[in-house]
Amino acid sequence: MVLISLTSSLATSGTSSDFTTEFDPPIYLDGTGADWEIALVSAELPKTYYNISSEFQNNKLYVGNGVNDYTLTIPDGNYSISSLNDIIQADHDIGGGHFIIEPNSASFHVKYAGTDNWYVDFTHDDTFRDIIGANADIYNLSGPTVYYDFENKPDVTKSNDHFHIAVDCVDGRYARLSSSKANIIYSFNYSVDSGSAEIIAPYQRIYLPMNKVSISSINVKLLNQLGHVVNLNNESMTVNLNIRKRYDRNE
Repeated sequence: MVLISLTSSLATSGTSSDFTTEFDPPIYLDGTGADWEIALVSAELPKTYYNISSEFQNNKLYVGNGVNDYTLTIPDGNYSISSLNDIIQADHDIGGGHFIIEPNSASFHVKYAGTDNWYVDFTHDDTFRDIIGANADIYNLSGPTVYYDFENKPDVTKSNDHFHIAVDCVDGRYARLSSSKANIIYSFNYSVDSGSAEIIAPYQRIYLPMNKVSISSINVKLLNQLGHVVNLNNESMTVNLNIRKRYDRNE
């Protein structure tokens, strides 16, 4: 039995959510990969990915009143609809109810309102229109108490809804991500607020066959449901693994 602790900040190469740790000397297991199995013991995964950022080019808001046009740059971060509205209302030029967004729990869309004769312009590609479900259009506002729904389902998480820990020494024949083989060792959803860390410690470990017995390195990735690496913005993640012979059931 082998216990391995892997932390991205101590890795040989890679990023905080796609990192490789090399072993010197390598770990040698007798037999074949089918003779050994691996499971997740525990993990610490920070919730530090963004849904709005300059990298995504979706951090602008353009609002006008027929006399002056204003541009608000949203600081990089992970926003709910409510926290995004707080940023808008705090702005000196467009705050104070000139443009308001709120979640509509009945329709599962985002609703908007604002000062009469003002408008918001989502025709620019660098806006957060997909986050709130707006079209590439200009919306005229009808008053601070007159709410309308944006037309589309919002993508508030920017497609970060479900997550997978992938370890390259897991036999990929036993897991699929969409239609492709994947080295997934564990799947989960975040239950913590942004900026906190999800602590995972499975009550019952699920052991999966391995694809190699000579281990000179291990690569770990944090993926979303689309198979994309989740950018944790340099916050370190830790994964603890247990390797054992398949016939050893006494652990």
